[in-house]
Amino acid sequence: MVKIILILVILSALVILPARFFIAQGGFIQDGVMEGLQSCRKDSDCVWVETTCCGCDQGGTEMVINKEKIEIFNLLVKPYCQGEQICDGKNACHNEEIYCDRTCKFGKRVYTPSLLVR
Repeated sequence: MVKIILILVILSALVILPARFFIAQGGFIQDGVMEGLQSCRKDSDCVWVETTCCGCDQGGTEMVINKEKIEIFNLLVKPYCQGEQICDGKNACHNEEIYCDRTCKFGKRVYTPSLLVR
């Protein structure tokens, strides 16, 4: 049993850590849009997630992603939070509407023209 756990830990370290590095260094995150994580079909697909260890009410940041991809976001993108965090306490929470326009967005609803428009 111990051997199986050790093998799983080693495999996860060999997969997860390089994946996090290449996501941060590569083109996956561009202009604040994590393209695969924010894709959606309807408004109810989108949810808020914290992108820092501090909550938004304590100065942390947040964004909207597809709710089905929260586990991938937490595993590959969100920073690991250990110990006490220093938060500046300034409220940075968004109060805008969440909507889907092929990607999850917040703010005033803007409609993007169809890709098939002539």
